[in-house]
Amino acid sequence: MPLPDWTGWVSLMGVSGLLGGALTGAFDRWNLKLTGRQQSQRQRLELAGQGDRQKLELDGLRERQKLDLEGQRERQQVDHRHQQAMLQQQAHFEARKEAAELAGNALAWIYYEAVEKYGLDHDMFPAHLPSGGHADVGDVIRDLRKLHATHPTKAVRERAARLAENLEVDYNTINVKDGDMNEPTLAEMLARQKDLEALIEVINEPPGTDSQG
Repeated sequence: MPLPDWTGWVSLMGVSGLLGGALTGAFDRWNLKLTGRQQSQRQRLELAGQGDRQKLELDGLRERQKLDLEGQRERQQVDHRHQQAMLQQQAHFEARKEAAELAGNALAWIYYEAVEKYGLDHDMFPAHLPSGGHADVGDVIRDLRKLHATHPTKAVRERAARLAENLEVDYNTINVKDGDMNEPTLAEMLARQKDLEALIEVINEPPGTDSQG
């Protein structure tokens, strides 16, 4: 009875083992290569996603900064307009205070002139009038000219100029008949009184009133 060909069988098994090992190694290498490729692709996707997120965050930051800057500019403009309005109100208040004082003194002077020249009753003086800050009509005309030159309100300037011109005519015009300086009549003095009262009313009106121009 012949012996089995163990040599061939062993050889076959050896070849099979080598072939199996080679296939297993090849499969492992392919699998490893595939896994590395997938990992690289995943990393690229993650990097791309990270870049997109960073871009979105940067765009959002820029948009917020833009909105903040626009809001800051708007607040600055509002603050500037408010400051300008406050300065205008303060300037108007100061001008009104000075003008009211000058016109009030002029009105008091007219009252006292009427009393001295025509004997009018002192009881007709308004209680709020000052005691009189003008020595003569020249002081009154000077202050009215100042109002005409410096007051910010058109209506005040026009009324002050008209009053100054009328007082110039009333007091500083020479009478051609006798060569003496004119003296205003009682009617003229009362007319100037009304003009001064109207001037004071316009002076005391708040800014933006139609009559102020």
